[in-house]
Amino acid sequence: MSTPSVPSASAATASSGARDAVALLERIDERLAHVESILARLEALEHVLPGALAGAVDTFDDVVERLRGRGVDVDERLRTLMRLSERLTSPEALRVLNALVDKLALLEQVLESDIFAEASIDVVAKGGHAFAVARTEGSPEVGLWRAARATSDEDVRRALGFLVRVAQLFGRSLADGAQARHVPEAQPPSNEQKDHNDQNDQKGERA
Repeated sequence: MSTPSVPSASAATASSGARDAVALLERIDERLAHVESILARLEALEHVLPGALAGAVDTFDDVVERLRGRGVDVDERLRTLMRLSERLTSPEALRVLNALVDKLALLEQVLESDIFAEASIDVVAKGGHAFAVARTEGSPEVGLWRAARATSDEDVRRALGFLVRVAQLFGRSLADGAQARHVPEAQPPSNEQKDHNDQNDQKGERA
């Protein structure tokens, strides 16, 4: 009666190597299929891309011709754009841009405020107009008596009422900001507290 033969280590190693080779060939085949798919898409683009580029060029030429028909010097505009791009990418401009990026949090806070609201811009515009007219026309010297008499003017009273209301709201905002920033300072322990802490430490040592 013959005993069954035991596979040798070399045979097991050869079998494992064959499985690894088959797995590697399968992965290579998958990669080749993926590459073929990409090449097929590129081949499709080969027929579409020239027409698309030609259409884009024709559209650009049409836009340029229409601009020239409206009296726009396209070449000068392009040169100006190139000069502007050169200035925007200069080291000085980039330093300013970096500083602005560092202040984005503050800028966001300003943008979220009402400073750019329509009502705020309207007030600033009217105030600027009033300053300009007063500067152009000139303003006479006014003492306390004439200033008091000026309050009989309806426009003066309206402006004073507006300023008083702004002062009230601004003062309220300052008070709210001061309360938000106020942080109570830590007080040093009193002598009684120190004695109490020492007694607790002594009790802990005896225990």
